Order: sequence, then structure tokens, then C-alpha cells
Amino acid sequence: MKRADILFLTQIVPYPPDSGPKVKTYHVIRYLAQQGHRVTLATFARSHEEQHLPALRPLCASVHTVPMHRSRPADAAALLRSLGTGLPFLVQRDAAAEMYGLVRRLASEQRFDIVHAESVDDGPVRRQRRRRPLRL
Repeated sequence: MKRADILFLTQIVPYPPDSGPKVKTYHVIRYLAQQGHRVTLATFARSHEEQHLPALRPLCASVHTVPMHRSRPADAAALLRSLGTGLPFLVQRDAAAEMYGLVRRLASEQRFDIVHAESVDDGPVRRQRRRRPLRL
């Protein structure tokens, strides 16, 4: 099997694997790494989650984080945008310029064979593909 370069986008730091989404995401990343694929992780992170990043580094070619900023007013605004646009609430809530910028930068610096998005908007990658195709 050919080794794939994978850009893995997630809204949570998948370590420690102590809740449903984190368990699934961690094990998918671990499996991909065991199969010899090169995983680049881009994830939102709360300040207390930064301590868990070293546990992911052996599984990932690189780990990139964007600070997570949450508040009830911001969540309410995201819910209203979601209702108005028809896009999922999580996509609206996590539509952060910092993440878009990170994904654009990564996609411009490296060719990814696969982009895997876990409940995040992969729009910056799709838009980047128009300029320079990703191998799929």
C-alpha cells in the first residue's frame, strides 16, 4: 500500500482518549500512523489541552493548533448563522479565521493525498484545490 500524506482536521485535541469523539479520532490517527501514513494534525485546542500534544507527536508528522475561543454569546450567534445558512452549527461555531489561515498555509506548503475533516469546515482546502490540485 502506498503511503498517503493526510491532513487531519479536528475540532478537539484527541488526547487523552477519554470521551466518544476523542476516542474515535485518536484511534483513527493511531491506525493511520501504524499503516505507515503520514498524518498532519490541525486541531483547535483549549489552553489546558496543550499539555497533551506531546502524546500525539509520535503518531503525527506534525501537530498544529489554533486556540479555541468559546462563549455563550458567540455560540448563540453561530446558531443563528446556522439557521440562516443551513450549514451545521458546529461548522458555523468553529469557523475561525485562524484555522482557515492555518489550513491554507499547510495546503500551500505541502501536497496532501487526503484531507480528513472531523466536524470542521474544510472550505479553505477546497478553495486551495482550485489554485493547486491536491492528489486524491
